[in-house]
Amino acid sequence: MNINYKFAASVENGQGIPHIHQLELLNDTHRYQVVVAGRRFGKSVFARGKVILEAMHNPGLYWIVNPTYRQGKTTHWEQLKKEVPRDLITYKNESELVIDLKNGSRIEIKGAENKDSLRGIGLKGVVFDETADQNPSTWFEVIRPTLLDSEGWAIFIGTPRGFNWFYDLYLRGIDKSETQDPQWKSWRFTSYDNPTLKAEEINKARDETDEDTFTQEYMAEFVKFKGLIYTEFDRNIHVVEPFDIPDNWEIIGGADFGWNNPTAYMFIAIADNDTWYIVEEYYEREQSSRYHCGNIRSTAYALGLRNWASYGDPSATQEMDEWSLEGVPVSAARKDMGTNMTNWVGHGIGMVKKRLQIDSITKKPKLLVFKRCENTIKEFMSYRWKVNRSEGHEVPDRPEKKDDHLMDALRYAIVSYSRRGDIWEFPVEQLFDKHGFY
Repeated sequence: MNINYKFAASVENGQGIPHIHQLELLNDTHRYQVVVAGRRFGKSVFARGKVILEAMHNPGLYWIVNPTYRQGKTTHWEQLKKEVPRDLITYKNESELVIDLKNGSRIEIKGAENKDSLRGIGLKGVVFDETADQNPSTWFEVIRPTLLDSEGWAIFIGTPRGFNWFYDLYLRGIDKSETQDPQWKSWRFTSYDNPTLKAEEINKARDETDEDTFTQEYMAEFVKFKGLIYTEFDRNIHVVEPFDIPDNWEIIGGADFGWNNPTAYMFIAIADNDTWYIVEEYYEREQSSRYHCGNIRSTAYALGLRNWASYGDPSATQEMDEWSLEGVPVSAARKDMGTNMTNWVGHGIGMVKKRLQIDSITKKPKLLVFKRCENTIKEFMSYRWKVNRSEGHEVPDRPEKKDDHLMDALRYAIVSYSRRGDIWEFPVEQLFDKHGFY
């Protein structure tokens, strides 16, 4: 559909007319579009305009999917109500964020906190907003199948967040990239590409922002996060295709307990040469211990495990007791660096970083991740230092309490595990859990 006319209603420039780059996007006919854009480029306005116009001319169900319900309501809902022509609206629901049109189309704003709630609905079109902040399985496992019957379209918009799955999608629409797909088209726009913004305002933001942040947020370039903890992690090196685990390899687990935050668990296979492979992950919110443990046990049995060691947050005594009753014993992670939390956390991070480093002899790292462990990969690429101001400059202190759940699970395992031949490295009293077992 060639859309060389006004938006359904007003856009950011106040004229009701898309700027030149928004018009370029609206006129494109690729089934899948990836729009990487700097702040205030107008990507959200474009996305809503695309959804409204398609809904007006091609009746069906259309979604704008955000990382959370709250983000969707804040970013899109109020504007969407203004942009859809009033005489076309037959129904509007403020709590469900739904608008119905006279022709039978429905536009919904969704949050992806519970991806299973998004299953089973046939869509004509979908927009992923802040794509880099979303779980890739929401697209690949949940949303993508809903487009099959209708041969629907998808648009992915956002600002870069390191080299994560949003970057992979971007490469699909780039000419001559190794993963180029003819159904995909990608663009990268900077904040300067919005002709309605004054360049001097962006220049002011550049002067007041550090270079890395400006490059990512305004120039929309894929760069590593500022303050990234695991700078050694490179998905081209550390992410590998899954394979069958040899029977003689040991498998252990790491657990981080949560409720509003996810409960996270990982299985780690340890090769004869002491290379660690993160082979499975579990990542769920707001579920009971029985629910979590049932899923974890199922994965363990699929790996051929009946008894295995796993390690968790030593302060979570109640959760560890509950899990033990549900058949997933978790021992308190060993604080072999004493009780100072900052030192202990830093010690564990240091052990992970050492395994991520490329060995000078083998030219390989000692820690690898199976490609299917998407949340683990995402956290490796977004786990950052908390920054405090001290003596007039910013210094790293301790990790941010964000994107850290599987990273904590890994840290608990790495500070606690030792092979039989390495037991001498730990004080004897630390070789036993609270029940007196290894």
